[in-house]
Amino acid sequence: MKLKLITIFGLATVAANAATNSSITNFSLPTSALPIVDNAGNPIATADSSIQFGSFSDAFAATLGDLDTLTADDAVIAAFTPTGPSGVFAQPGLFNTVLQTDGTGALGDAAGDNGAYALVTWTGGVGNQALVIDLGQAFPKQVAGNANLTLGRAIEVGDVAFGNQTLVGADTSALPSPFQPFSQGITFDAGVVIPEPSTGLLSLIAGLGLLGRRRR
Repeated sequence: MKLKLITIFGLATVAANAATNSSITNFSLPTSALPIVDNAGNPIATADSSIQFGSFSDAFAATLGDLDTLTADDAVIAAFTPTGPSGVFAQPGLFNTVLQTDGTGALGDAAGDNGAYALVTWTGGVGNQALVIDLGQAFPKQVAGNANLTLGRAIEVGDVAFGNQTLVGADTSALPSPFQPFSQGITFDAGVVIPEPSTGLLSLIAGLGLLGRRRR
């Protein structure tokens, strides 16, 4: 089950630990966001969610766009090579985390099989759910213990390599008040469409409620 923009930034590594510290967020304060939602449009729970940086083999990465998002989640998770620990979500559907990745520099030094991806997983539905974000670059080589992993722009829904590449309706009413205005998000399964209530429909529902009270 997969805010308006997801932003990924890379931070310089600390020379002493020879690792790449990469950050990823899908909201900018409470002013811009594309929450990760389930197939009913509800932001996924933090307790059931995780995000990691990592890579796939070149051969497997080439098949991501052709895989069935309803049935291939476990295969995608199994094929993913994480390069650091899992990050946690800040709020349901919203993440803002910094992860230490590629600590040995092996991916950056490899000739291939080193494309950089972020994997979002969710276990609150039926089985495991996977959403893959393509950073569109390879892991950088570490020079003197330092490296940068940066996208340099905000991610669009089209950067979803495995998952729904169409924005869906999102019900953020249960989020803290600063995050409630957002009405669209990203979900896991391709083809899922969550319609947003139209103004006319909401007016009709309100009118029916008023009519019911008058009859009583």
